[in-house]
Amino acid sequence: MRFPGIDPAVTLVCAALAFGCSSQATTTITPPNGCNTNATLICDLGDGWTCTLGTNPQALEPGLSCSVPETNATNSADVDYCCIAWTSTSTTCVPDDTFAQCSYPLLGYQCDMNENPTTLDPSLDCVTSSTDPDGIHEDFCCK
Repeated sequence: MRFPGIDPAVTLVCAALAFGCSSQATTTITPPNGCNTNATLICDLGDGWTCTLGTNPQALEPGLSCSVPETNATNSADVDYCCIAWTSTSTTCVPDDTFAQCSYPLLGYQCDMNENPTTLDPSLDCVTSSTDPDGIHEDFCCK
């Protein structure tokens, strides 16, 4: 199985692990159009990217989980993200980079009740959990 923009070695490791994987900062994921790598960003997990305002890398590449965006410090027409590779095959959790309670560079996830993103990726450290306003999901902020 191939994931666009994700190093084949990462894909191979993911395939070997039944529960999925995440990308560490030493594994570079190719940013989608409208985004560039930004090594000056401090990311707890994954790679730092700067994107043009209105470009959402997670929406462009379904194999990603990205942080809530933050306005770029030097150019207000750009936004910064931290992104990891994310495959969801054995969990109800999906990445969501819109949770207001998740501040940059935390990664947001929405899961069915009694699920947790760490089920899929044990390297995640979920620091916040709250019941989603819909009442049937939990929201997580992870690093």
